[in-house]
Amino acid sequence: MLGSAGKSTCNSIDASLRLMAIKTDNLQWSLGGNFASMKSRVTSIVLDGPDYQGLQSGIIPGTFGRTLFIKKHGYSPAEFFLYQQVYDENGSPLENIYVNINGDLRIDDNDRKRLGSPVPDYFGSLHSVLT
Repeated sequence: MLGSAGKSTCNSIDASLRLMAIKTDNLQWSLGGNFASMKSRVTSIVLDGPDYQGLQSGIIPGTFGRTLFIKKHGYSPAEFFLYQQVYDENGSPLENIYVNINGDLRIDDNDRKRLGSPVPDYFGSLHSVLT
């Protein structure tokens, strides 16, 4: 597909604070931090409808066209769209065994599900500078 596949909105906030804790002729110590939050949502997309699963993107190299993400109205522009892993009684993943979500006894795209966004809801950092 060439061109825009839809529209999205993005709301964000970013704040930072810096404090000079000590300041003398021979020593300076400053402390600070920042906080950020961003919320993005797809507001419209081509081919949207009640039965439309979403626009798949992010081809995984070496998988013959398998994709990693899905874009759908009302969700983040980068939602993981993957198979749900099955685990053994010890909590270890069973290799190449996935949940058959729709119960048709075969694993296909209808068994993939949204597993969240790789973009964090909140981000922050602290720093200390001594000179």
